[in-house]
Amino acid sequence: MKPGHDDGYVLPIALAAIMAISLIAAIAAAQVQKANEAVFQLSHHTATEAELISAEQTVLFYLMTEPITRGGIEIGGEGDPLGLLNRGGAGPRRAGNVQLIRVDARPYLVEDSGGFVRLIADQTLLNLSADAPGTLETALEILGEDPALTQRLFAQIGDYEDSDDLRRIGGAEADDYPEGSAGPANRPLRDSLEVCSIPAWRELSLCGDRGRLLLLTSVRPNSRLNPRLMTPFLREALIGERGSPFSASMSGLPGRPRPGEEETSMPRPDEIVNFAMYGRPELDHASDPFDVVTLPGPRFTVVAQSEDGSHARATVYELTPSSVFAPFTVHSKYAIGGSYAGEVLFIDDAEQVDTLPRPAGNSSSGIGRGQTRR
Repeated sequence: MKPGHDDGYVLPIALAAIMAISLIAAIAAAQVQKANEAVFQLSHHTATEAELISAEQTVLFYLMTEPITRGGIEIGGEGDPLGLLNRGGAGPRRAGNVQLIRVDARPYLVEDSGGFVRLIADQTLLNLSADAPGTLETALEILGEDPALTQRLFAQIGDYEDSDDLRRIGGAEADDYPEGSAGPANRPLRDSLEVCSIPAWRELSLCGDRGRLLLLTSVRPNSRLNPRLMTPFLREALIGERGSPFSASMSGLPGRPRPGEEETSMPRPDEIVNFAMYGRPELDHASDPFDVVTLPGPRFTVVAQSEDGSHARATVYELTPSSVFAPFTVHSKYAIGGSYAGEVLFIDDAEQVDTLPRPAGNSSSGIGRGQTRR
């Protein structure tokens, strides 16, 4: 060995270099894995969004092209307005193989897209509009809020919508809004989520859950409700029991008990004729005695969702067939989530969900109402 040359340093230096290279490689691999996961999640989210949009547009097409009757949309039906009046709302004449898309939030599989869709008529949503103070008090109680707040909440909606600067008792004008907020809109509310911009409403627990608010409430010119169109979400709120055989999360088939559960004395959905059957006779005053003007529409909430309910969007459409410029208006479009929406929109058994019906001669699968996906 030459003087001054120490072979003892070679091995540690080599090991340190190997460890440094390994560490860099591990960090790089972790970053690549994270990037791949992000790309996968983005791709999955994009695909899910495409499915939801496709499902929503399919239902919108049916709303504009097929007859709407007491129970929902008649696919393949033939409109018969005079017969509707003469038979007290019996609907269109039968024309061949007629299939029904119900408007009570029942889920349907949109076969081409793989997404699921629910259609909700406005007449089954609790009205938060200022022109319905009596119904508002009942709605607050059903939603778990203090009905004693009714007058204050009612007054603040009135101040939000009217065009003057005169504050009602308990109301709120521009000076009562937090700095930087828009203040009163001086126009009618566009959707139920807008009430949460009003000071007194913002404090309610209801405004802390967008999904629950959009699935249970609405704002509209009249307060009429139709018990025959009741969604499982409203039925659950009336009963006040999530785990009942009428649970809204039960495959979207309200009124059908789960396996192992017993029937209850509560009326089944097809037996409902008034809200008194659910212990809420005060809601029946809002129903038309002839049950003609409470036909579904013209506003509908279309909920497009994934099977597990983790991805969902709610869009409120109003049909405007008399308009020369547009056959419908979009009032609002929101992504919804949270624990409530995730639970009630979750589909327990997708195999038991009906495929969205198609007009006769426009079905590649031959699957219609009453048949299930296998």
